[in-house]
Amino acid sequence: MVNPRKLDQNDDRSTLVLHFGQMLPLHGLGTILAAAALAKDHDILWTLIGDGQDANLVHQALLTGDLPKVKWIGWLPRTELVRRIQESDICLGIFGESEKAARVIPNKVQEAIALGKPIVTLDSPGIRELMSPDMPGIKLIPAGDPRALYEGVLELREQLPSLEQSELHVDLIERISPRSIGAELLNALRPLTD
Repeated sequence: MVNPRKLDQNDDRSTLVLHFGQMLPLHGLGTILAAAALAKDHDILWTLIGDGQDANLVHQALLTGDLPKVKWIGWLPRTELVRRIQESDICLGIFGESEKAARVIPNKVQEAIALGKPIVTLDSPGIRELMSPDMPGIKLIPAGDPRALYEGVLELREQLPSLEQSELHVDLIERISPRSIGAELLNALRPLTD
């Protein structure tokens, strides 16, 4: 996947970090906002797209004026969201501390994979069914850890020039295809029908 914002080695523009989706406790928005605060001295722009249960947390954090590099956008049409994902440098998954957060592979992670974006997300049993921390363009971090998120973003930011020279997540794209998921489901159901 060619990034429309492809980095040149000498390009000093801001790094765009994107989180999108329903604003639920599962997503760990407090962790994202705290990581953005830690990164305030870096040229990193954080965009949050969506709305929901924890939107007030974002609203209150932005009212303080302490997060000038964080922008919150409500819901967008699907085509506009896809464009925003394509333009981002790094996509964020989830960072919640619940049992559910540990079980799921979030849709936002699958969408970032499909568009070949570097990803920082929660290291959990659920996510380990799909990816591992040694994969290029993947940074898995502990739940609710803003410092780990901040450091993960910085690490991927340093890797962007080399990551953009490769086709990220090609093997994962095949694993999350409807055909592959269907075949896996049929294999799992086969013992029940024999």
